[in-house]
Amino acid sequence: MKPTRPPGAAGFVRRPRQILRPASAALAAVFLCAGTPAAADDGTDHIRLVAAERMENATENGRAVRSLVGGVRLVQGPCYMECDAASWVENEAYVRLTGRVRIFDGKRTLEADMVEYLGAPKTERAFGRASVRSGSRRLTAERIVYRQIEEQAEASGRVTVSDTTERVRLESDSAFYDRKRDYALVWSRPRLIRSDTAAAGKEWRLRGIRMETWGAERRTTVTDSVRIEQDGLGADAGAAEYRSAGELLILTRSPRVTQPGRVITGDSMAIRIQDARFAGGSVFGRAGIVSEDSAGRDVLKGGRIFISARGDTLERVVVEEQAESAFRVSDENGRPQGVNEASGDRIVIEFDGNRLLSVEVESRPASSTGVFTPADTPARPASAQRAEGPEREKPERDRPDG
Repeated sequence: MKPTRPPGAAGFVRRPRQILRPASAALAAVFLCAGTPAAADDGTDHIRLVAAERMENATENGRAVRSLVGGVRLVQGPCYMECDAASWVENEAYVRLTGRVRIFDGKRTLEADMVEYLGAPKTERAFGRASVRSGSRRLTAERIVYRQIEEQAEASGRVTVSDTTERVRLESDSAFYDRKRDYALVWSRPRLIRSDTAAAGKEWRLRGIRMETWGAERRTTVTDSVRIEQDGLGADAGAAEYRSAGELLILTRSPRVTQPGRVITGDSMAIRIQDARFAGGSVFGRAGIVSEDSAGRDVLKGGRIFISARGDTLERVVVEEQAESAFRVSDENGRPQGVNEASGDRIVIEFDGNRLLSVEVESRPASSTGVFTPADTPARPASAQRAEGPEREKPERDRPDG
């Protein structure tokens, strides 16, 4: 005869009796599963019950359903499930978990108000304040479908992809996340938001039709109808790439950057945004800067423009390759003195609080020109200006008064 183990012996799990009447629910406490260890893994990878304060067996639509209540814990392979209550259809490897649901497998953690767990494909369908965390990455949404084998998630409804180490988050209505590649794709009104640690509430936003991000590379690409919004700065482009490691924003396909009284254009740009503020950058191909106010306009043009700025304020601008400039000159009291026009291989402009301080033309003598027009002198035709011949423009601070 095959030996049997007495109750209480190691490995013995008492099966709670079937509850047929609501009045019997109070007796279920005698047959608690809480704290009972799961059976050793037999290689079948079935869903197994670890603990519950109460269990009731019932039949729903011809299916045997176990209702688990209180401190519910289930396991399938390396995946552990915790919740307040669950409905378990054991024959179909299906569990509906509700109330403070938490599922983890050592690689990521899923949390939600309710989860439908499908044991055969190892898929979790989460609803209500759903989130998936893996390392510093976190995906939140109203609905998330997570596939354990592929380690991929699909999310919809108020989606946020964030990184606790980056101060950067992606928001959209729909998203796809691949945990193995640390890759996310967001679409349906996507936006990237970068916050400033130095100024509470200050941030800039990047919008587009479609965004992709690679966490390991700390890189995000945006395609179609790109729009950047930040206090005092706006930009439009056909495509963009944001590299958070260097706070560098690369704009392509006819980008245009606007600030109060200033427009920057080119074929492509690389802009630095430090603490959510414009910190300079580079403009390539048909590069231009136009500054304009009620008194007139200043113009810079060339094949390349390099901008140094701090806190949205220009400090130095270098124009190269067929460089041209036309700047209004003022004295230290702000009174207009005239217009300084220059062209050459390289033009260096220094600013003090966005106020022009000096202009220096660096070029071969035969390819540079410079004209200063006093404020009380009528503008002359361009042909007359060129007839004066090439010269090297002196900085304003080196020019004698009057």
